[in-house]
Amino acid sequence: MNRLFQVVPILLLLVCGSLRAAVQVGDKLHLSLTTTNGMRITTPELKGHLLVVDFWATWCHPCMMQVPDIVKTYKKYHGDGVGFVGVSLDDDLGQLQSVARAHGIVWPQVFQGQDWQDPIAKAWGVRAIPVTFLLGPDGTVLWTGYPTGLRDAIKAALKKYPTQVMLDRKSLQTITAATRILQRKHNYRLALKTLAALPAKMESSRILRRPARILILAFYHTGKPAVAALLADTTLSKKLAVLVGGMGHLRSLLRGYNY
Repeated sequence: MNRLFQVVPILLLLVCGSLRAAVQVGDKLHLSLTTTNGMRITTPELKGHLLVVDFWATWCHPCMMQVPDIVKTYKKYHGDGVGFVGVSLDDDLGQLQSVARAHGIVWPQVFQGQDWQDPIAKAWGVRAIPVTFLLGPDGTVLWTGYPTGLRDAIKAALKKYPTQVMLDRKSLQTITAATRILQRKHNYRLALKTLAALPAKMESSRILRRPARILILAFYHTGKPAVAALLADTTLSKKLAVLVGGMGHLRSLLRGYNY
């Protein structure tokens, strides 16, 4: 991920009603953040992700004391689809960049150079730092507090709002297991039972496209009863159709049989 390069503007509004004195758990935010490396973070882009927003400054001793733990939390959860962005109350961009490099802070930063007059800090009602917010996939504030509670908050949130990365990972494991059952045991009933673990609603995924095609071909090679059983399971066939580009593509992969 790119580091910190230039100062750019940031805007945050609440979706409904007038701006409150402080952002609280349960508030649904409409985000439009632009970081120092030119990255834009908006509410629609949160779909399938969680977002950590950390208010801090290099001159804040309690903030710096928390940095090692936040770095560990980032390393643990970033690969699971949890995004991180810092909102710095520094007034010196060079200082911010230097400290970030020295302490392994690789996530993007928002910087206005206005200290406590930072617009986002004022809009969110931030009166003391460090303070951290955890946003859900629709921009709703799921948790806020001192950074020491962040790891537990993320762990709990992921149980309720698994990210798309996690869903894709589980789906890949499930599809791979079902494919092996078909290829090695030719047991399509067991394969169908295994595939029941797929998420209730599948999203088009580049990661899953090829494995899904291989799975469908495994049904084809297992024989006509396997193909018939797959197509009879309309819920599953619709899920797989999403992954391979539509029901027409799914049927074309099974073209050797009449159905």
